[in-house]
Amino acid sequence: MKARIFIMYGQFGWLTSIGMANLAKRLTALYPQCEVTTHSWKYPSVIEMELYRLDAKLPKIVIGYSLGANSVTIVAANAHQRPIDLAVCYDPSVSGVVVQPTANIKRLLLYHNQGSGLLGHLIFHGPQVERTDVNQTHLGVCFNESLHLKTIAEIGLVIA
Repeated sequence: MKARIFIMYGQFGWLTSIGMANLAKRLTALYPQCEVTTHSWKYPSVIEMELYRLDAKLPKIVIGYSLGANSVTIVAANAHQRPIDLAVCYDPSVSGVVVQPTANIKRLLLYHNQGSGLLGHLIFHGPQVERTDVNQTHLGVCFNESLHLKTIAEIGLVIA
């Protein structure tokens, strides 16, 4: 295995995160040498435990959408002794728990939605945060092809 990729769905799971489910399928096809799994945002401890079981040298990538994006930083904070090579946060939610990125995240791609609506719009801060602004509905962010292409390319750099 070349890398371990975790993807966390937003609130209401697969139903509101179909774009992330599709991304998981694409990543599995594009990077068959990596293990890709999908998870609920409600159970970050499942990923935290897995991070501790994995070889410390194996690249680890954690991706989340909406409340799943919030959970990316919760996973990192609770697994602070394990490095996360790449974190990708698709429009984290201001209505969820906010944990700023911890030092064990090497790079965090924040896809920040500036569109209208009550969901999303959270901004993370830190030296490892690279922000990309988009302007669309919160539910549409997980379908944004330009963001998916950027995520795919960045994963390629991590596992190269």
